[in-house]
This record gives sequence, C-alpha cells and structure tokens, in this order.
Amino acid sequence: MKKTIISFVLALIACTWINAQEQLSADTLLQRAAQAYAEGKYDISAAYYEDVLASQGQSYQLYYNLGNAYYKAANYPKAILYYERAMLLNPRDP
Repeated sequence: MKKTIISFVLALIACTWINAQEQLSADTLLQRAAQAYAEGKYDISAAYYEDVLASQGQSYQLYYNLGNAYYKAANYPKAILYYERAMLLNPRDP
C-alpha cells in the first residue's frame, strides 16, 4: 500500500512538471512571436503563433494576433481567416 501511494505521488509530480514545461514553452513562443512582430518579421511571428496554437489550442487573442501578423505580412486570406475565428470566439469585441 505504501509503495502504491509513493508511486501515485511521484506520477502526480511528474505530470505537474511536464505540464509546467509545456506552459513555459508556450510562454517562450509567445514572447518570441511578439518580439518578431515588433522587429517587423511578420512571417516568423505568425509561425510562432501557429506553434502556440498547435500546443495550447484556440483563443480569440491568439487568433487576433495571428490575423495581425498575417495582415502585416500581406497574407490577406489568412489574416481574414484568423480575424473571423477571433470574432467567432469573442463576438462582443469589435
């Protein structure tokens, strides 16, 4: 019984640590995306935002940022796509 409890606690700690590493990676990607955007590297910024989207899932802020990056990169079809997705998730934010 004692071994089972210890195994469970260790598994719980491992899961928490893995989740923290994933969150750190997403935060790092978001920082890099914002930095690339500020430097005018819009394609690179969009790629970082796409990576965050793949790892974290959808959010209207992320879709909005993707729309902005693609708009600045003159990729208007993708910009429209992500602006529309942002509006679907948060229709009250014009």
